[in-house]
Amino acid sequence: MLNTKALTNTGRARHNHGTDIAVGSGLGHFSKDFKTLTNTIHGFFVRFDDDDVIGHFAGEAWVQDGYAEALLRDLEWALPQVWGRRVQSVFFGGGTPSLFSARTIADLIAGFRARLNLMPACEITLEANPGSFELGKFRDFEAAGVNRVSLGIQSFDSSMLRALGRVHDGDEALRAANAAVEIFPRVNLDLMLALPQQTLAQALADARQALQIGASHLSFYHL
Repeated sequence: MLNTKALTNTGRARHNHGTDIAVGSGLGHFSKDFKTLTNTIHGFFVRFDDDDVIGHFAGEAWVQDGYAEALLRDLEWALPQVWGRRVQSVFFGGGTPSLFSARTIADLIAGFRARLNLMPACEITLEANPGSFELGKFRDFEAAGVNRVSLGIQSFDSSMLRALGRVHDGDEALRAANAAVEIFPRVNLDLMLALPQQTLAQALADARQALQIGASHLSFYHL
């Protein structure tokens, strides 16, 4: 099994028995014992309280194009270390990469395919925040080549989401999750437990709601 580990955009981690390759702001762990690799792409997009500022920044075409070009140049630097290996998954994560346009995501996926041997069934995941959910944009991401979405639901309880300082509420979380399972063949829902003042009944209610939606994967983790 090949593991990946997220990095900050200034950091680097080391693993034993393998080769570390920094790709943009992410890390792929490539073991010499395997003929396939998992390549993880991490983008760092943080939405602050004054989300108009970050939204405007992420929405600027020249910012997106420049970032995509830099990411592909970084990938080209690492290519000699991975020649002949097949890529089984690509992951756009770290913050909210769904703030990027579907065109930029499509350009990046095309760039990966031009430079790497992506397997026919390669899983391409995009992280998304229910607070920035747009039905049309989800459809555009699917058309761009994304076949799995990972939603940072955290909870379906609005009171818990307020305690966490999330920009979405329970209704928005539910709408985004239901839309995701209709559009994408694979969906992960991130949920938290042991939230401030959360009862066992509330945590179980979140888990039941997620199972009822029918997502293919559920990440339920301790705060």
